[in-house]
Amino acid sequence: MARGKPHKPTVRHLSVQRDLDETRLTDYQKRLISTSPVNYSEPESDDGSGLVAGGKNGRIEIDLGALDDKKFDVLVSSVGSPKKGHEVYKPGKPHSSSGPSTIRMDEQDISEVDLQRKRNALERAFEEDSTDDRESSEQAFEDPVRKLRKKSPEASQKQKFEEILAVRLRYQKKFALPPVLFADELREKVRNHLPLLDSILKGKRVSRFLIKAQKVSESSSRAVLTVDELRRLDLNEFTAGYYGMRRQMLVAADIIKKYEKAMKKMRSGTLRWWGIRDFAQYVLAPELLCALCCEEMNLNITEAWNLMENTTEFGRIVADRDPLEPFEVEYEQRALRNLGLDERYSSMSYREESED
Repeated sequence: MARGKPHKPTVRHLSVQRDLDETRLTDYQKRLISTSPVNYSEPESDDGSGLVAGGKNGRIEIDLGALDDKKFDVLVSSVGSPKKGHEVYKPGKPHSSSGPSTIRMDEQDISEVDLQRKRNALERAFEEDSTDDRESSEQAFEDPVRKLRKKSPEASQKQKFEEILAVRLRYQKKFALPPVLFADELREKVRNHLPLLDSILKGKRVSRFLIKAQKVSESSSRAVLTVDELRRLDLNEFTAGYYGMRRQMLVAADIIKKYEKAMKKMRSGTLRWWGIRDFAQYVLAPELLCALCCEEMNLNITEAWNLMENTTEFGRIVADRDPLEPFEVEYEQRALRNLGLDERYSSMSYREESED
């Protein structure tokens, strides 16, 4: 059959000329073709209307290059309503912003590879943004403890020495404290005051630490001191002030060696509630160190008790960190050299000044 003059330039069927680069079908166009009853065989007739009649099973082929609303109405009326299969488009509903019955198709010269590349790029950008948001959120709400842990060992050690120096100078200026003793020096001086413990255990000598210990034991509903009760105690009330807990425990160990048998035979309710170990550490040892304080600073016992209560910070920060044995001084000096700190930070500097 002779072909008429086309209304517009037409596009040959895809099965005939697939290699034509000029034909670019969008996903929307492909969906439209797939949902329309179209025959993909050679056309039998063409009347110039853009519709090709005939074809396999009486289907009608759409010429996409010459499609308009009037021709689309012809297509719909000729096809009718199929009993089964795809739903036929019904004109009359707005299909674009250009008008109530206008179909607009814009060809997109984008290959499937390009689309996949764009999709992958968007996914990577989304993942990077999510990671940045998560990291910034973690930094904004980071636990202060974690921040402290992230500090380098050198920075933490330097901060420790700076704190020791600041507390040492403050208490030295306020109380003129004696030098922090090594273990052997401390034991030698304390040994001269051991007899006063006999007086305390027999009730012949007043002890501020014993009075505090009695109050704590009497207020408890337990038969003995429990771990929970010990944790709730304000141990600053049972600390030998500027001597620190390390040296207090050292003195307590010597007391137990000498007085353990005698204390086991005693019927004191306070001693039994505390137990021999804790009674020696939190009652007898600080009382013995108060006696040594009287000797070193020329104080009476009441002044020594008050000084112990007012210098617990020095004992915890300075004395407990100062070398307990002479061989520890070498490690302290090496650390100071590595950190670039001068002799002001050395514990030996203040021992020498006191000895002079």
